[in-house]
Amino acid sequence: MIRSFSIALLLCLALPATAARADAPTPIASARGLARGTPALVEGYVSVEPGRYASSTGDQGFAIQDASGGLYVSQAARLKLAAGSRVRVQGRIEDDGHGQIVIVPAGPRAIRQLPGRRLPQPEPRRSGDIGAEAAGLLVRVSGRISAPPQADLPWGYKLHVDDGSGAVLVFIAASTRIDALRAGFIETGGTLRVTGFVSRYEQHYEILPRRRVDLEVLRPAPAE
Repeated sequence: MIRSFSIALLLCLALPATAARADAPTPIASARGLARGTPALVEGYVSVEPGRYASSTGDQGFAIQDASGGLYVSQAARLKLAAGSRVRVQGRIEDDGHGQIVIVPAGPRAIRQLPGRRLPQPEPRRSGDIGAEAAGLLVRVSGRISAPPQADLPWGYKLHVDDGSGAVLVFIAASTRIDALRAGFIETGGTLRVTGFVSRYEQHYEILPRRRVDLEVLRPAPAE
């Protein structure tokens, strides 16, 4: 009788711990490695506000980041979330159709804002190192502008910067309202510091600035 009671007591004590583990979020880096269509629960801080990239993604999504990595949340409705907000997302890991790993919320109540706030800080990177390891993260790169911005409307604008380690594509979504073609702003030969979210489009990786302050001219183009 005593032995049976002890076993029952141990089982009761173990159940809450098991439930807690089942409800624990998966680190974002681990979630990114899951097979497409796999359910996942992730938690992080907003690095890109909802709707910033709407012209290129076709949705009102946002990005989050934890200590392990970053991830884009593909969301149809635009939510009111400030940068640094802490959120938990229940959904499925998917491909956006162009190679980018995203999480698609399971429903309207699958995104929950939690107490706490922390602004994700961009990681300094070499332009030639922007690849799969940086995907989903907020990064900062400085380099020479190798060609003038090209219009790729209605989606946005494209340019390349290179710090000597290899060029990286910078894609400026039209929905950010950054005037990439403004005279004297982004000119070939100048040096530009770019902060933004690393996304994948087909076979290449690119940096997407969020707002005008994410593009800082460090050195203007030499006078002709």
